[in-house]
Amino acid sequence: MKRYIYIYLFVIISFGVATPTLASFSPPKNVIIMIGDGMGFNQVQAGSLYNYGLTDGQSYHDFPVTIASATYGSSGSYDPDLAWASFDYFETGFVESAASATAISSGTKTTANKIGIDADGNELKHATERAQELGKATGVVTTVEISHATPAGFSAHNASRNNYSAIAQEMISDSNMNVIMGAGHPLYDNDGSAAAANYTYVGGQTLWDSLVAGTAGGATPWALIQTKTEFTNLITDPSPPTRLIGIAQVRDTLQQERDSDTSANPYNVPLNSGVPTLAQMAQGALNVLAQDEDGLMVMIEGGAIDWTGHDNQKGRLIEEQIDFDDAVEAVIDWVEANSNWDETLLIVTGDHETGYLWGLDSSGTTWNALGNAGEGSVPNMSWYTTGHTNSLVPLYAKGTGSDQFTDYVEDTDSVRGDYVHSTAVGQIIFSLYSNPDLASISLGAGSLSPAFSVDVTSYTAVLPYGTTEAPAVTAVADDDLAAVAVSNASALPGTTSVQVTGEDDTITKTYNISFSVATDTTDPTNLALQSPDANAQVSNSSTVAFSWIAANDSESGIQKYQLFIDDTLKQDSISSSATSVNFSVSSLACGSHTWFIRVLDNSNNTADATGRQFSVTCTTGGGGGGGGGGGGGTITKPTNTTISINSGNIQTSSRNVLLALSATNASLMVIANDSNFSSAAWETYTTTKSWTLTEGAGTKTVYVKFRNAAGGESTAINDAISLVETTQPATASITAESGGSVSLSDSRATLTMPAGAVSGSGSATISPKTNYQAAPSGLGIVGGKVYDFTATVNNLAVTNFSRAVTLNFTYNNNDVVGINESTLAVYYFDEASQVWLKLGGSTDALNNKITVTISHFTQFAVMGQTVAGSGELIKLICPANAAVSDPCKAVYYVGRDGKRYVFPNQKTYLSWYPDFLTVKAVTAQQLSQYPIGGNVTYRPGTRMLKIQSDNQVYVVDRGGVLRWIAAEPVAVALYGANWNQMVDDISSAFFVNYRLGGPVSSSDDYNKEAAKNSASDINTDKSL
Repeated sequence: MKRYIYIYLFVIISFGVATPTLASFSPPKNVIIMIGDGMGFNQVQAGSLYNYGLTDGQSYHDFPVTIASATYGSSGSYDPDLAWASFDYFETGFVESAASATAISSGTKTTANKIGIDADGNELKHATERAQELGKATGVVTTVEISHATPAGFSAHNASRNNYSAIAQEMISDSNMNVIMGAGHPLYDNDGSAAAANYTYVGGQTLWDSLVAGTAGGATPWALIQTKTEFTNLITDPSPPTRLIGIAQVRDTLQQERDSDTSANPYNVPLNSGVPTLAQMAQGALNVLAQDEDGLMVMIEGGAIDWTGHDNQKGRLIEEQIDFDDAVEAVIDWVEANSNWDETLLIVTGDHETGYLWGLDSSGTTWNALGNAGEGSVPNMSWYTTGHTNSLVPLYAKGTGSDQFTDYVEDTDSVRGDYVHSTAVGQIIFSLYSNPDLASISLGAGSLSPAFSVDVTSYTAVLPYGTTEAPAVTAVADDDLAAVAVSNASALPGTTSVQVTGEDDTITKTYNISFSVATDTTDPTNLALQSPDANAQVSNSSTVAFSWIAANDSESGIQKYQLFIDDTLKQDSISSSATSVNFSVSSLACGSHTWFIRVLDNSNNTADATGRQFSVTCTTGGGGGGGGGGGGGTITKPTNTTISINSGNIQTSSRNVLLALSATNASLMVIANDSNFSSAAWETYTTTKSWTLTEGAGTKTVYVKFRNAAGGESTAINDAISLVETTQPATASITAESGGSVSLSDSRATLTMPAGAVSGSGSATISPKTNYQAAPSGLGIVGGKVYDFTATVNNLAVTNFSRAVTLNFTYNNNDVVGINESTLAVYYFDEASQVWLKLGGSTDALNNKITVTISHFTQFAVMGQTVAGSGELIKLICPANAAVSDPCKAVYYVGRDGKRYVFPNQKTYLSWYPDFLTVKAVTAQQLSQYPIGGNVTYRPGTRMLKIQSDNQVYVVDRGGVLRWIAAEPVAVALYGANWNQMVDDISSAFFVNYRLGGPVSSSDDYNKEAAKNSASDINTDKSL
């Protein structure tokens, strides 16, 4: 059979987005469901043709989701092939409003007339009841009686929709609703005039009287409003009641049932003037419900659209449809003024179609479209029944979670396109609110890293050395109705998994804790040097026996010893049982040197013996005739040594730099990127040298030593520069059909755009920013990286998108030094207010990644709360009764390299700072973000030092260099007659923090003010 369908607008949509995951959106704070009772596609179009002269003038036609919905009950069906083969198909298998409301609210089909009960008589949970479990405010609003089928289907449970009084009693006395609004006033008729009392729809006279008295509703009584003025005042009431019931002064409907000519054109019969519009009721209800910080859920019904279909009233259909459309507009305005689409889900749909509304002369296999008679005129259309039909109805959705409808498509209709069943609404809401999250995780041993956060699903925990079994894991779900299952690690190292399953058993979330066992972290002890003695002199032609007292290690045992001279490894892999090693000093420069022994245990823990100074003597001489003669002298070292990177600049974006070098009496030099001069070779001395820094952003240090022709070798010096990584912008194509993705070459920023996000073809670009507004106070920008996201479509700049775009950012551990990683979030730069605003996101701390979805482009950056920055002083938070020797008393300096440097004693601290007022107390977790960098040494030019095991007195030079004062007159010249009061004794244990430099033979060899000024802060002193 050939069929003819003449329709001006076919809405056939193909969705091409990926199935959403838990990380792609946040559960909506607010859910607003708007139902046009009896509203089919043609009822919507009739309202649009009259109001706009267009087939799709309402705003909701522009929603990201526009799809069809089947409405049949538990015993019904819809066949898209049979539907359009016969005009009569739609007049069978239809649903009524009670079963349809229950299906939408609970996500479960049922049979006719049942309210909140399934086909077998079991009570169903409404979506509003799930919202109440989550602490949200809930409500129902309608243009018909408050206990009618649709509002009842979201708030009550009854075997028959016709039990109006019992349903009203449950809604008012037993439910946890916060707002109920609608008609059904016992003392007014359908024209808003006083009438004989009828308390059916408000639960009887006794309950009505208690509402009027303000005592109905139990512990939280209802506040009752009745007049139009009370309804309109509620819209802007700054302190509305927390629980409100509004019964407009009219019996069955706000407008549709008013007397006079029911066949008249729209608005020819004056509207009831004493009642509010649906838009005004919706605005007032939202003002009440929005007081709840946990969010809201409300159902708003244009209930009398259905009644116009039953009565075949064209004019009043137009009035009711436009009243409903105006309410939708008011709700959209409320979302955009008081909330946003990232936290609110709005669904607009019908519960079924009533009246079989089509164009004129439709029959057989011909469905004619409504005729456009122009704006302000009733379209050319006809009713073909006074009952319900099994027609598909429209469904429009916008906001977070709306893309879930693509997962519920049941089939494709040749006219209406893809369709879901009306139960998808409830199922999606329960899915979004399934909440498979944990409130806490606790361990029987060890501690989580990072600290527990509901959005972080991967953790590590290091167990004490020697642990053989994984500890017990206790997990508590955030939702009492969620199930928690713990799968313990069977061995170590291993992973314990905690799986949380939401109430509806369809969504699970897994948290993983990877356990490892700490290795031996205890350093060897008791290592001490024996010979040579301090300040011993040895000939450059001799082989010296360096000896020591053996170290102890009670855990993993001694692995080996190493000999260091001047901080350079000279002999490795000395036997663990050895206590001495022979070494030829012929390769050493003449002059002063420092040696020490390092011990390593089998877990690579180390300990260094306190270094000792010794001198290598080198002589030259000759003899001849007459008994000959002899002479000799000590070989000098190169002096006045300097190094500068890139003319003293503090920052570079290239690894290739230029060194400026100078030294007096030098013929050779050796340059390295490490202080041990690993793999470095001597080369001819030059004053400039091209050099390559090590890879990776951060502070880079270059070291140099000089040597003269006689073999004299200078002390190593260095300079530092900050290497800043630069990344080029990345651009890729985007299309409406398939979306697109863009990623920077270093994968630090990636965007993924789904199909349908844009309306044409173009490109998207990610550009790293070098100039940008600083982070808000108390926040740090991770890695100092800010990105500008831009797009062009059809040669025009585009900043907003119809579908959510996913952004991924990655970072490394150095990027979050000084930042509390558990507080990371994506921020965007608001161009209008010129401020950074928090967007949020899901952080995967194990993989150093954060993901967020957006609907607009601007500048984005990952930020977190700062702990302490470079140059700040920090210490652990101490208990009130902590002893002076407690480790929490230690003070640290935060270096430019992100490490912490400890002040070994108070005297060292006071050489830099006058008091402790600027020391910031931090938690142990915050302190652990800063790896130990070493000890702070005395500030140059302040005090003189004497090692307790050594009688020599030293001045301090930049970089912790100690220079021996050769004679007392030199000390007097530098520090005055009371010079001995400027000497601090320091423990031999701290001697390793310093390096020995050349002696100070006269006051001209050392300028203490210049030395002090050369180290304005500890960063500078240590060349960080």
